[in-house]
Amino acid sequence: MNRNKLDPREHAFRPTIAASYLKGLVTADCFSDGVLYRVTTNVLALKDKPAEEAELATELLFGETFIVYENLGQWAWGQSQTDGYVGFAKINGLSKDVIPATHEVGVLKTFVYKDPDIKSPVLRCLAMGSRVSIKEENENFLGLKDAGWIVGRHLADINNKEVDFISVARKYIGTPYLWGGRSSYGLDCSALVQISLSRIGVLTPRDTDQQERNTGNFCGRDIEEVKEGDLLYTKGHVAIVSKVNSVIHANAYHMQVVEEPLKVFISRLDANNDQITSIKRLNFPSAV
Repeated sequence: MNRNKLDPREHAFRPTIAASYLKGLVTADCFSDGVLYRVTTNVLALKDKPAEEAELATELLFGETFIVYENLGQWAWGQSQTDGYVGFAKINGLSKDVIPATHEVGVLKTFVYKDPDIKSPVLRCLAMGSRVSIKEENENFLGLKDAGWIVGRHLADINNKEVDFISVARKYIGTPYLWGGRSSYGLDCSALVQISLSRIGVLTPRDTDQQERNTGNFCGRDIEEVKEGDLLYTKGHVAIVSKVNSVIHANAYHMQVVEEPLKVFISRLDANNDQITSIKRLNFPSAV
């Protein structure tokens, strides 16, 4: 396969090095099996270049895993094991101590306390979707193998999923819009879709164009035909149909996640000479 046909966001290859799974598909000076690391900072930026000033491509959450194919000193080049995104991350936000996760944060944010006491010093604040491993229980708290305690009801067993991704998306209303963001500290439109669907066990790609190609079934472009749970794609943007007459989306117009009337959203598209490029329908009961 010609390397020009492979998306570098999804396939780990550069002229100097490539992942071993791409042998025979791309040419590179060398190939690497990679080393598995775990994210140990609250949110870890993944960049398209190994530089502070580089654009934020996406983010990794605490406890997610990342295969490092090349260690460049301060930076590591590799691939997320959550959604397959490729990029550069700061090596000091990663650890080779990979602890299998038992739980996920199920609320927008939660504190990790030094002791099982709300008056105890706070060690960190984790975003929804962050992954942790539990070693013990103390009344209303769960103790982490990483050290620290979290209020138990803020965590969900990693195998237990929510039933409605629209309800998950609503939790993010008011969260700041952040280009490339993928956490409850700040996120963009496609991240809202990705994270909300992940909470019900549906895996989707990271970026809008990737999602539009690979998520759900194409149901035309007629806005009169939308149903609750449909995804509305425009050029570089996606919104969730939360009710037949409303959408939820993270957007740069409001600079936050909002739920607004569908007709208002459509009128703004018209004013900008934009249009719906596809309506995608998902195959699960909450989207019917």
